[in-house]
Formats: sequence, C-alpha cells, structure tokens
Amino acid sequence: MGRQKLPARKIPVVKKHRYVARQYSGRTWSSVSIIDTETFEATVLPESEEVLAMADFEATTASYMSEFEIDNWLSETGIKINFGWSTENNRWIQGSYHYSIPANSFTVVEIEETEW
Repeated sequence: MGRQKLPARKIPVVKKHRYVARQYSGRTWSSVSIIDTETFEATVLPESEEVLAMADFEATTASYMSEFEIDNWLSETGIKINFGWSTENNRWIQGSYHYSIPANSFTVVEIEETEW
C-alpha cells in the first residue's frame, strides 16, 4: 500500500487590502492603530479624550481601565471601533465610533454612561 493522495483543497482567494487594523493592550489599557501596507505608516486611532470632545460628552476619565477594540470593517477604508473606560466618579462610559482612513476623522455613533 502506498501513500494515499489527498483530495485537492480549494484555497479561498483573499483580496489584498491596503490597510490593516492592529489592536494591542496592556494590563489595564488597550489601543487600536491602522497600518498602511504600502507606506508602513501607523496611525493610532482616537482614544478617550478625543472621543469625549467629539461627542460633546462631559466626564473626567480615570487614569486606568480603557478598552478600545476593533468591531468590524465598514468598507476598505472605514472601521468601527468599540470603546469603554472608567471615570473618576466610578462610572463606565461605553459606545462606538466609525473611523474614516482617507479623511483621518471619526464620528461617535453611540455613547452612554452607566453605573459600575
């Protein structure tokens, strides 16, 4: 008996995209950046202070416990980011924003403050 020949597998074709999202974190924080695969430049996406200013939301962030995570790509140049962090008065702010790579801008689409 010889070796059995395995059936050929169909390998899915993956479309090459220009941008890659990278999520990274430490013990009590996280961040997201976009990497341009043509220039290898990385752009760190907006974090708590910028999000609060854009949303015109009154709160003082605590110096710990921030979460930023990739939700999904909206298009080849747009991404949805979910966020959450604690405030000085022990409340939790959470929501999401859409980031446009070509415009280098974002829009807060949801934000709320809740009890811990």
